[in-house]
Amino acid sequence: MRPSFMKLVEIYQRLKDNLQGLVERGEWGPRITGAYQPLEYAWEPFQDFLELMHGGAKAVLFLGMNPGPHGMAQTGVPFGSVSIVREWFQIAKEVKQPFNAHPALSIDGFLHKKQEVSGQRFWGLMRQRFGSVQFFFHAHAVHSFCPLL
Repeated sequence: MRPSFMKLVEIYQRLKDNLQGLVERGEWGPRITGAYQPLEYAWEPFQDFLELMHGGAKAVLFLGMNPGPHGMAQTGVPFGSVSIVREWFQIAKEVKQPFNAHPALSIDGFLHKKQEVSGQRFWGLMRQRFGSVQFFFHAHAVHSFCPLL
């Protein structure tokens, strides 16, 4: 692994570990009964995403607020609408079941049928504008501000 990529993975590993402790403690108050942490259960596809994105200074940062139920929650990729992640990014690694999953929100990973609308719009525009994911990531980065759902 390249040093810059290793550093990026290290940073996200620390974030993942800190968030997992928060999820497992469940200190949310009475109205919130749980949280999903895609960096934990979809770590493998997320690492592939980081591999595509890392490298060099970026001119533009796109920042997502939090994972959507049909996007990053399923794929581990910010704005990660399943079809785009699978077809444009060529990522389709195993997605495990989240800690303490809620029955109303199943995690099907790359078998999930619904598409994340924001992901279809965002990545669809980037695909149309830049053609290849490598060309897009040459000068752009995409992160999730709070990767908890």
